[in-house]
Amino acid sequence: MRTLQHLSFERVGEDRARRADVRFIAATNRNLVQEISAGRFRLDLYYRLSVFPIEVPPLRARPEDIVSLARYFLSHLAAKSGRAERSLSSTQVRHLRAYEWPGNVRELKNVLERAFILSGHGPLRLDLALPAAAVSSAGCQSSLADRLPVPAQGFFTASEFEQLERQNLIGVLEAVHWKISGENGAASVLRLSPSTLSSRLKALKIQRPSPTSLYSRLGGHKAIARFAHDLFGRVLADPLLSRFWAQRSTIGILREEQLLVAYLSSASGGPAKYLGRDMRSAHHHLSITMADWNAFRTHLRATLESLSVADRERQEIISFAEGLRDEIVQDAQ
Repeated sequence: MRTLQHLSFERVGEDRARRADVRFIAATNRNLVQEISAGRFRLDLYYRLSVFPIEVPPLRARPEDIVSLARYFLSHLAAKSGRAERSLSSTQVRHLRAYEWPGNVRELKNVLERAFILSGHGPLRLDLALPAAAVSSAGCQSSLADRLPVPAQGFFTASEFEQLERQNLIGVLEAVHWKISGENGAASVLRLSPSTLSSRLKALKIQRPSPTSLYSRLGGHKAIARFAHDLFGRVLADPLLSRFWAQRSTIGILREEQLLVAYLSSASGGPAKYLGRDMRSAHHHLSITMADWNAFRTHLRATLESLSVADRERQEIISFAEGLRDEIVQDAQ
């Protein structure tokens, strides 16, 4: 405190004060007044730091900066990779400006890097990288192809089509807060009789998740899909971890992301059981090292931070991930 107040300090073992010619610059994404009220930040420290506060508005509050930053990031990515620069269409600009960017500039950078990777040598596929909310908030409905699972062979198998129906029903039920019958209920929205809808839910083994489940506390399927989307993009952009997808097509990568969403939804107490391949055994042959795991852990924490996941849920997710480590990392012991 004295160092901050008077710019003086004493070395350990000395009895004379020394002067320090320094300037302190502190930054935070928290509301320190609220943190002080909650007892999580010292009031005396706040007053010593808060000499000339500068508030940087969130990215959503300065939409005029979004396109300039996006073009800078795209130019940097092109120079770094040796590939041609990508331009933004008027529709893409509208979607970028309409999205609220809860992760601010870091999220914008990650989305553009993800789009750059998924685009290959073709046009910028921002549609594959932006969260669905970015398109809907621009007043545009995403195409059916953007919302459907990607067929592996140009068509849907019976199990894939069943999974599509399952995801659609869950989406409708969550949108109407699991109200099945009556005005604005799921049956009315789907133009089905309540008995028909109930029969389909039973056949597909869809049950309303517990409100205390991690799935519900995170915000349901959309929130988990957004989390997986962000995490997947960070991992794909990592120089160390990207090798695991080097030989995969764009469709293959998207299918992996969809499997992750389904797996996480089920593992967190979601309304449907995961029916895909065993995620643990699928990693045994990949030669995953502790260095890989540490890189993944960094991206996991960054994703949780950028999405402002609450402390309790954040710790549960981290604990769940750490519980998988010994089964998929070769040198974990």
